[in-house]
Amino acid sequence: MAASEVILLAALWPLWMIGAAAASQQHDLSKASAAAPPMPERVATLHGSNFDAKLRESDWLIEFYAPWCGHCKRLMPEFEQAAETMAREETPVQLGKVDCSKESKLCGRYGIKGYPAVKFFRDGMPPRSYRGRRQADSLVAYCERMIQPPVKAVDSVAALTTYHHDFDPSAVGCLLFIPHSPSSAGHLVPLAYLHLAVEYRDRHFFAVTYSLDVWIDAAPPTVREKRQSFSDKVFLLTSVGEGVDPDVFAAADMGQMVRLDVGEPQGGESESETLAWLQTWLKAHRFPLVSEMGRDNFFDLTHAGRRTVVLAIDPDTPSAHTHLKALQAAAKRHKNDFFFGYVNGVQWGESLEAFSVDAARLPKVVVIDAEKEAFYEDDTLLTIDSLPEGLDRLLKGQLARQYEGLWGMPTRMVKGARRMANGTIAFASESVLNLLVVLGAAAVVVMVVGGCCFLMLLPDEVPTADEDEKTADASADAGGDTDVSHKRQQQERKKER
Repeated sequence: MAASEVILLAALWPLWMIGAAAASQQHDLSKASAAAPPMPERVATLHGSNFDAKLRESDWLIEFYAPWCGHCKRLMPEFEQAAETMAREETPVQLGKVDCSKESKLCGRYGIKGYPAVKFFRDGMPPRSYRGRRQADSLVAYCERMIQPPVKAVDSVAALTTYHHDFDPSAVGCLLFIPHSPSSAGHLVPLAYLHLAVEYRDRHFFAVTYSLDVWIDAAPPTVREKRQSFSDKVFLLTSVGEGVDPDVFAAADMGQMVRLDVGEPQGGESESETLAWLQTWLKAHRFPLVSEMGRDNFFDLTHAGRRTVVLAIDPDTPSAHTHLKALQAAAKRHKNDFFFGYVNGVQWGESLEAFSVDAARLPKVVVIDAEKEAFYEDDTLLTIDSLPEGLDRLLKGQLARQYEGLWGMPTRMVKGARRMANGTIAFASESVLNLLVVLGAAAVVVMVVGGCCFLMLLPDEVPTADEDEKTADASADAGGDTDVSHKRQQQERKKER
């Protein structure tokens, strides 16, 4: 071995030893990692292959999402925190997630059209859509609420108040009075009320009392005055949300009280009719006279079957309280025609631009007609200072609808294009691969549009080579016929001579 080779090996020997040690350490780490059990997911990943089996094991709150969805990314940490809290408190509900970009068939099965969509699954019943606040504490409270008995018995107003507050201080609920002691044969809660509670317990609380004193103390003053007439009847009373005057709430009207005879047959046509009537009644009176609107209830309030009067205000201005009083006065007059709400026009100014609300020009009144995808606004005829009269004009058809017909089409197209552009930008920013997909799609669109434009610029008819030959032959034939005719004329002239 040459001296130069010895020197080279001596120089490389330390480097080789360092590399060997690093490789050995990496191998040990790999073995340890392989031997250690995998960390369990806080939020389980569900697939079409295991979805039904998992649902049979437990109750579930499941997020249907798309990887490119920004709202989904913001919700997932809250979902994980909620899952950790419920695991620590041993709440018997599991949280899961479904990637709709990979599980399109499964998401289509449940009608998922927007992301994120959160649904609660229990006991093989149809899933319930979650529309509450997208925060961990709200998710936990919702799951705990959904696994509790649908109707709670209360023996005092304090117990009812605590139940109301723990459920949701702003929620509207029902208190059923049954004029029998729980030990008597007639204490059973009517099935119609139970069915109503099961259907709506995700947004309303339902209680029952066997004490007339409790029921009367929870009722509005107009009900208390007629105390003696309730001693032998079953009544349903809708409670009020926090900060709402009971005297102007719909349930204060005696015509809105519901009588359920305990002795009625359980089931059959009368029971189903009672349930249908209760459902209609609760849908019409499930909101306070005036609701504070936000992300959690804006959709429900504007899609509840009536047009919704929305007052956008700046709550920090001295006149805000006066404007709310004016809105409440209009609500008393038109409580059977519209739902009423107010919203922070400064905080939600950008979202309200679609309804011609300018955060710099508040207060602003708009009436949303979700069924017709339209709204009404008029800075002269529909203002907070003349709201009752403005609503009268609307009911008489004297106010023009916005977004109606061809006039609203440009605005709808601009809004749609803006949503598409925002979604495309969000998708492209996810990864280099997504960016390449967007650029490739854009290139295809440019090629197609460019090709169409090129074809439009071409002349309508371009003669082909075959057509040119036929034209030449026709010309030659025509020329030959002319020569023959000329010769015949010369011969005829010679004969005449």
